[in-house]
Amino acid sequence: MIKIALDVMAGDKGIDANINGALSSLDGSFMVSLVGDKNLIRDKINQSKNQFLQSINVIDASSVISMDAKISELRSDRNSSIYQGLSLVKNNNADAFISIGNSGAIFANSLKVLGRMQGISRPGFAVPIPSINGMRILIDGGANADAKVENYLHFALLGAQYYESVFKKINPKIGLLSIGSEPSKGNQITLEAYKILEKNCPNFIGNIEGTDLTNDVDVDVVVSDGFTGNVTLKSIEGLAELIKANLIQESQSNLMAKVGLLLLKPSIKKIYKRLDYRQYGAVPLLGVNGLVYVGHGKSDFNAVENAIHTAVQSVHENLFASLQQSIDGTRNN
Repeated sequence: MIKIALDVMAGDKGIDANINGALSSLDGSFMVSLVGDKNLIRDKINQSKNQFLQSINVIDASSVISMDAKISELRSDRNSSIYQGLSLVKNNNADAFISIGNSGAIFANSLKVLGRMQGISRPGFAVPIPSINGMRILIDGGANADAKVENYLHFALLGAQYYESVFKKINPKIGLLSIGSEPSKGNQITLEAYKILEKNCPNFIGNIEGTDLTNDVDVDVVVSDGFTGNVTLKSIEGLAELIKANLIQESQSNLMAKVGLLLLKPSIKKIYKRLDYRQYGAVPLLGVNGLVYVGHGKSDFNAVENAIHTAVQSVHENLFASLQQSIDGTRNN
């Protein structure tokens, strides 16, 4: 049976959101290990009337890495819920680990506990982005503020295999995020990255600009360093919130605006559903020696539930084995 480890101590919504999300996800076909303060967890579970409580394990972790922890503190605590959850994967007591905690701590501890996949220089976060043509992913979404040229190639290979596994598209197209579509545009490292991607990725289509992330350009995997990628993703998220706030404000200006917004409400809800991070729950940290998923700090129980389903599906589809085979195939060529 598939086994998922969930860090229940992390996130803005607290332990209730994590445990409620885990309980809501259960259907008897997989196990969830709740990692955190065992007394708090058991108190919450004892209040539940969920029919699948036999699918829950409790793993005690005596400490939590806070969202504002210093860099020196990110991987120094072996008793933390993040470290203990990753250790379950390391020791084959879990098939995947999920946390909506400190992404820097998850990244650092994943490298410490699990290590990198063979042939991978640095792991990266693969984040889905809705576009006119459907979903595409951006990698790296924030794991590496600084990147080397070989990192771009590994991001591309990991991202392409992930896209193929999740979205069922053979040979997904790869683009490099830059300041212009021409090969000559970009800073020194993106110019070098262009050359290595062009040489090693048959489906590389060249540079794409920020405006191409959501428009109808035929690209599936967008490669970037973590600093640029994270700023880009948060800008998209902020723009979505701005549009939402403006729609609400304008709808209150007069009766016609209210009627118009009411008529458009079903369509608007569909649009925001596509933009809502809760729909996919968590994003994978690709390139570590195991399946690790990181959720948004604001995740509610619905996001946690979806994160668990995402992880279960990845285990079902042998995502990790597919990723390793893709990297091994490239190294052997």
